[in-house]
Amino acid sequence: MSSTNKIAEANSKKDILIAVIKFQLKMMLISGISPELDTCLACGKRILDEDMYFSKERCGVFCSDCNSKYLINLKMHYKIRDFLTAMLQFDFNYDSDYDRKATDKVCVVCFNLLKDYISGHSDKKFKTDKVLAEVL
Repeated sequence: MSSTNKIAEANSKKDILIAVIKFQLKMMLISGISPELDTCLACGKRILDEDMYFSKERCGVFCSDCNSKYLINLKMHYKIRDFLTAMLQFDFNYDSDYDRKATDKVCVVCFNLLKDYISGHSDKKFKTDKVLAEVL
């Protein structure tokens, strides 16, 4: 099933957002604009079970130690990163634990984060933003 079919057959706002998030992440990967979500861009340390700071301008995350120098405002919980990583790995048809446990709030936060990131790294304007604004 394609992302379009998954959205058309969705039973809830959360299901729509999960399909869109999976699409956004896969589109970013194919386009070569995926952010770094596992390793601090400054020191190269792998960020595991700790909060991090996300910079759309610098295309990824910074650990708490390095952020004392960079002062990035957008704090990201590692579970959001884990959710995004899972959404990238799973097919549209696969209903993972992450799909089932996600809340509307988590999906909206992730959708908006990715939408802002994509708009800062692509000249393309997506009509889906207007359509999804009606759903949200």
